[in-house]
Amino acid sequence: MNLNGRGIGVRARFTAESDGTSLVVLPVGYSKCVEMRGVSRAPDTRAQMLRADGALVGILFSGSVDVILQQNVGPFSNSTGRFADYCDFKSFLKGN
Repeated sequence: MNLNGRGIGVRARFTAESDGTSLVVLPVGYSKCVEMRGVSRAPDTRAQMLRADGALVGILFSGSVDVILQQNVGPFSNSTGRFADYCDFKSFLKGN
Protein backbone atom coordinates (compact mmCIF):
# COMPACT_ATOMS: atom_id res chain seq x y z
CA MET A 1 0.00 0.00 0.00
CA ASN A 2 1.29 3.46 -0.87
CA LEU A 3 0.08 6.54 1.02
CA ASN A 4 0.71 9.91 -0.59
CA GLY A 5 -0.44 13.27 0.73
CA ARG A 6 -1.83 15.54 -1.97
CA GLY A 7 -3.07 18.90 -0.83
CA ILE A 8 -5.70 18.45 1.87
CA GLY A 9 -6.62 14.86 1.10
CA VAL A 10 -5.04 11.46 1.09
CA ARG A 11 -4.50 9.14 -1.84
CA ALA A 12 -3.77 5.48 -1.15
CA ARG A 13 -3.31 2.55 -3.51
CA PHE A 14 -4.10 -0.91 -2.20
CA THR A 15 -3.25 -4.16 -3.98
CA ALA A 16 -3.74 -7.66 -2.59
CA GLU A 17 -4.63 -11.24 -3.47
CA SER A 18 -6.66 -13.76 -1.51
CA ASP A 19 -7.84 -17.31 -2.16
CA GLY A 20 -11.04 -16.59 -0.25
CA THR A 21 -12.86 -13.57 1.13
CA SER A 22 -10.64 -11.24 3.16
CA LEU A 23 -11.04 -8.07 5.20
CA VAL A 24 -8.03 -5.75 5.46
CA VAL A 25 -8.11 -2.78 7.83
CA LEU A 26 -6.07 0.14 6.51
CA PRO A 27 -4.48 2.96 8.55
CA VAL A 28 -6.72 5.49 6.80
CA GLY A 29 -9.56 7.32 8.55
CA TYR A 30 -13.02 6.32 7.29
CA SER A 31 -14.97 9.17 5.74
CA LYS A 32 -17.87 9.62 3.35
CA CYS A 33 -15.40 11.83 1.46
CA VAL A 34 -13.15 8.86 0.62
CA GLU A 35 -13.97 7.19 -2.68
CA MET A 36 -12.67 3.85 -3.86
CA ARG A 37 -11.72 3.59 -7.52
CA GLY A 38 -9.69 1.17 -9.48
CA VAL A 39 -9.62 -1.79 -11.77
CA SER A 40 -9.24 -5.28 -10.47
CA ARG A 41 -6.83 -7.63 -12.14
CA ALA A 42 -9.46 -10.37 -12.24
CA PRO A 43 -12.95 -9.77 -13.67
CA ASP A 44 -14.71 -11.68 -10.88
CA THR A 45 -13.18 -9.64 -8.01
CA ARG A 46 -15.59 -7.95 -5.68
CA ALA A 47 -14.25 -5.19 -3.43
CA GLN A 48 -16.21 -3.10 -0.96
CA MET A 49 -15.04 -0.25 1.27
CA LEU A 50 -16.56 -0.18 4.76
CA ARG A 51 -16.05 1.26 8.23
CA ALA A 52 -13.79 -0.94 10.36
CA ASP A 53 -12.92 -0.64 14.02
CA GLY A 54 -15.14 2.42 14.32
CA ALA A 55 -12.93 4.92 12.52
CA LEU A 56 -10.75 3.14 9.94
CA VAL A 57 -11.23 2.01 6.35
CA GLY A 58 -11.77 -1.68 5.73
CA ILE A 59 -11.56 -3.32 2.31
CA LEU A 60 -13.59 -6.51 1.93
CA PHE A 61 -12.55 -8.43 -1.18
CA SER A 62 -12.01 -11.80 -2.80
CA GLY A 63 -9.49 -12.72 -5.48
CA SER A 64 -7.10 -10.01 -6.65
CA VAL A 65 -7.77 -6.35 -6.00
CA ASP A 66 -6.04 -3.14 -7.10
CA VAL A 67 -7.85 0.00 -5.94
CA ILE A 68 -7.16 3.66 -5.25
CA LEU A 69 -8.66 5.43 -2.24
CA GLN A 70 -8.97 9.15 -2.83
CA GLN A 71 -10.37 11.79 -0.51
CA ASN A 72 -12.66 14.09 -2.50
CA VAL A 73 -14.29 17.03 -0.77
CA GLY A 74 -15.10 20.51 -1.94
CA PRO A 75 -17.91 22.75 -3.16
CA PHE A 76 -18.14 20.95 -6.52
CA SER A 77 -17.09 17.44 -5.50
CA ASN A 78 -18.88 15.55 -2.73
CA SER A 79 -19.99 18.77 -1.05
CA THR A 80 -22.12 16.93 1.55
CA GLY A 81 -19.43 14.43 2.57
CA ARG A 82 -18.28 16.19 5.73
CA PHE A 83 -21.87 16.72 6.91
CA ALA A 84 -22.54 13.00 6.35
CA ASP A 85 -19.43 12.23 8.44
CA TYR A 86 -20.79 14.45 11.22
CA CYS A 87 -24.16 12.64 11.16
CA ASP A 88 -22.45 9.22 11.20
CA PHE A 89 -20.24 10.22 14.11
CA LYS A 90 -23.21 11.59 16.03
CA SER A 91 -25.09 8.29 15.51
CA PHE A 92 -22.01 6.33 16.48
CA LEU A 93 -21.73 8.21 19.79
CA LYS A 94 -25.41 7.58 20.56
CA GLY A 95 -24.96 3.86 19.88
CA ASN A 96 -27.48 3.70 17.00
